[in-house]
Amino acid sequence: GYVTPSNSMAQVVRMTEHLDKIEAVEKTAMADCLNDIAGRLGRREIVMIFSDFFTDLTQLEPVLQRLRYARHEVVLFQVMHHDELAFEMDGMVKFVGLEVPEELLAQTDDLRRAYLQAVNQFNDQLEEIAHRNGCERVLCDTSRGISDLLIDYLNRRSMLALAR
Repeated sequence: GYVTPSNSMAQVVRMTEHLDKIEAVEKTAMADCLNDIAGRLGRREIVMIFSDFFTDLTQLEPVLQRLRYARHEVVLFQVMHHDELAFEMDGMVKFVGLEVPEELLAQTDDLRRAYLQAVNQFNDQLEEIAHRNGCERVLCDTSRGISDLLIDYLNRRSMLALAR
């Protein structure tokens, strides 16, 4: 979704309300969506992208480069469920795909180490792409509300600006 730019504090409320209303859809063509948004942006903006970023990162990077070339500040809010980050499940679990209608019944002990290694590897790759392109990456655990995470981020940002 797209929220029109504004400098007012009410913008934070609008953004969090918009985020609360968003419902999951089938697989998103992230690079296409971001290219469309990049084409609509005019002056230098802060572009906040909220996603799990489970996409083809080789297609994402050129879009980030385009946004940065246009001198936009880009913040990647990588939103992941607590279970995706910690994998604290035990016993036999049925995993149901949200974007692809598949099911997998598995013993969690067999998966835990390999899964966490794969997630850490992916997150490291995303962090490297963000760093290489001058973007900020913020990992968000959904055990906390998105609005709280966003407000904390904006407060930290304000304090850094005041310290300069």
